[in-house]
Amino acid sequence: MDILLKALIISLFCVGLRIISSPGMIFYFLRQPYEWSQRHSQLLKYILKPVIGCGTCMASVWTIAIEIGYYNNTFSVQSVIIAFIVAALNSLIYAYYEKISA
Repeated sequence: MDILLKALIISLFCVGLRIISSPGMIFYFLRQPYEWSQRHSQLLKYILKPVIGCGTCMASVWTIAIEIGYYNNTFSVQSVIIAFIVAALNSLIYAYYEKISA
């Protein structure tokens, strides 16, 4: 599959997860441990930030998880390239979402 298509699919997944776990959304309970950790546990904050806390940071964890779990690929240089593309796309898409939803 084309690298850009993979990056777009993973990015839309990450941004979608970030949006539906925002305050007031149905999956906010997934984000609550991260928000609790911001006040109480620095270690837990750094563990959860790339999983659910930060749209740009989510690119690293979710790219590797989806590459290995869904596409059945091993970790490679291509995975790293896709993660960088996903990070950029996440930032752009989420910034646009914040702009239109404000």
